[in-house]
Amino acid sequence: MTGAPPREEFEEFSSVALAHAVKHSGETLPAGTVGVIVHRHADGIGYEVEFDLPTFSVITLSARELARYP
Repeated sequence: MTGAPPREEFEEFSSVALAHAVKHSGETLPAGTVGVIVHRHADGIGYEVEFDLPTFSVITLSARELARYP
């Protein structure tokens, strides 16, 4: 039986990096931008991620948009 590959799950307060560039509030955060998960949604699919650079932001992202760091 084939199915979707298992999705990555991340724990709260772990460091993550953007898997690809993300536009937010007129800014583009480049791939590799490092942030910290400040909230993990109960479904394990969505995450609130806090970024300090290039500007402070908290963005809701899916697991597919994130990569483990380091």
